[in-house]
Amino acid sequence: MARRRLGEVLLARGAITKAQLDDALQYARRTRQRLGGALVQKGHLTEEALVNALSESLGLAAVDLERVFVDWNAVQLLSAQVCEAYGLFPYAVEALHGRRQLLLAMVDPLNLSAVEEVEFTAGLPVSARLAPLAAVHAAILRHYHQVNIPAEAPEDEVIEGEEMAPPPAPPRIAPVAALSAQGQVHREDYPPDFLDDGLSDEIWRRRFWALVRLLVQKGVVTQAEVTRALRELE
Repeated sequence: MARRRLGEVLLARGAITKAQLDDALQYARRTRQRLGGALVQKGHLTEEALVNALSESLGLAAVDLERVFVDWNAVQLLSAQVCEAYGLFPYAVEALHGRRQLLLAMVDPLNLSAVEEVEFTAGLPVSARLAPLAAVHAAILRHYHQVNIPAEAPEDEVIEGEEMAPPPAPPRIAPVAALSAQGQVHREDYPPDFLDDGLSDEIWRRRFWALVRLLVQKGVVTQAEVTRALRELE
């Protein structure tokens, strides 16, 4: 069965109007984010309704982090900084057909860069589950920072953005073109698109992890060394 678009699912459910969808699409393009986040930020949709619609649209299960048993062994596989930066929380490790995998609650399971970084850091394949942003934030606070948010707290007591510091920006990697200007890299050794300074941070991040995986595969460094180096940056 063909995967349904999020907007189509929401319209069919009567969760939003066509005008709200068009408004959110324009806002998403302007702010360079996904439609779901734009709908919530514009006030057209609640996080719970978004999770339910995404679950139907993507064919992914949702997880209730308030009710699920959290395995501390899973939590220890990732740092709080990674979880906060990508909006995710590791809550269990399970065996499937004899192979272990990490169960991951994610606000945006389509963020392939986040999935790749988690798989490399944890050393396990990821099985993603949907979860609302507020629930992920609360789980991070509870299990990494030992801070509990009362479940029945009035809405005006918790202001979005105050319950945790803004996620740290991913480390910026110096563009290869900049290094070439210093004589450290020769442009003729690389294809033109690899040296394009105008590439987005997302593309640079994907290329960085591709390079790291290649170095590990060739035995230049070990995965443990890379993980230790990443933790030293925290």
